[in-house]
Amino acid sequence: MWAARIATRAALAALVAAVLFAAGSARAQVGSTLRTDLDALVERVGMASAAALSQDTAAASASLADARGLLPQLVTLARDPAAVQELGPLARRLAGRLGALQRVLEHAQAALDSPVTRASRRMRVLRVAYSGSMRVAALAGKPILVETNSRTAGFHHPGDQVTFRVLGPDGAPCTEPPTLVVENQFGATAVDVSSVHQLADGTIALTMGDEAGGARVTVTACGRSSTRLLFNYGPKAVNGLPAGFPANLPMGTYALSYAASGVVSIPETPLATLPNLGVHAFARVVVTTFQQVAAAYASPECSIVVRYSPFDGSSFTATFSVTCTVDGASASETIIFRVRRI
Repeated sequence: MWAARIATRAALAALVAAVLFAAGSARAQVGSTLRTDLDALVERVGMASAAALSQDTAAASASLADARGLLPQLVTLARDPAAVQELGPLARRLAGRLGALQRVLEHAQAALDSPVTRASRRMRVLRVAYSGSMRVAALAGKPILVETNSRTAGFHHPGDQVTFRVLGPDGAPCTEPPTLVVENQFGATAVDVSSVHQLADGTIALTMGDEAGGARVTVTACGRSSTRLLFNYGPKAVNGLPAGFPANLPMGTYALSYAASGVVSIPETPLATLPNLGVHAFARVVVTTFQQVAAAYASPECSIVVRYSPFDGSSFTATFSVTCTVDGASASETIIFRVRRI
């Protein structure tokens, strides 16, 4: 009799333990999925910002649409009973913040997709969207990589000094030497990669580059990895010049050439010799020449991103990155125009 009771109690204890373990595993799975999807949300909004800075509005719009597509799933996860049990009142707060973020992203999408919205306006709403996404993601867990000046939301100007602190799982500074990777996105020198170094107090420091675009900073330390995005507004626009076109060109004669790679490869080929009697008139003639060469790609199936390098005292380049999609198949071509002072 006693043996039967002991066996019954043991069976009940095992059943309770199994139920508790299953519930704990479910909560952990929901929490892990929630954090993973929040990271994906921040990534997509960040890539939209980087693409917009690189003047690829189509890619920016697509990335932002992907981010908006994640929001319903995130709200469902935040309201899941397992998440409520794990996160407590934070789950309701998270669901509310996600609902508010949805309106912010809709506003940003409208600004991106409107042909009359100025580039500066687009960047303002994208900065608000990215900052809001990071704040929502921070509710689900402390980030390992924190910018010292949190008010920037990762947006900087050329030459700005940027510092990061590396935190451990408990939020305290991580004293372990980190593994650090910094990558520029979309071919732009948004960050001067050669400037990245670690200070004596463990802080990571770097200098922003001289081109508009985004960069990815990934650090692994104290058993965790984390990625943050940085954004470079690029050189200040000069009235009457295309965005990024160098304004410091000395008067004189310039030789134009171009080369192409991708589906069609063209070695560097002379194009024209033009006088620079004034930078605004010169820019109009040069850009018209560029457009004549790239006219074959001026179709609804193709998107073109144009990026100018700074004038280094002897030359500068204009890079046309072309992506064409027909019947679901995509092809890319890169045309590099070089403008060299003679």
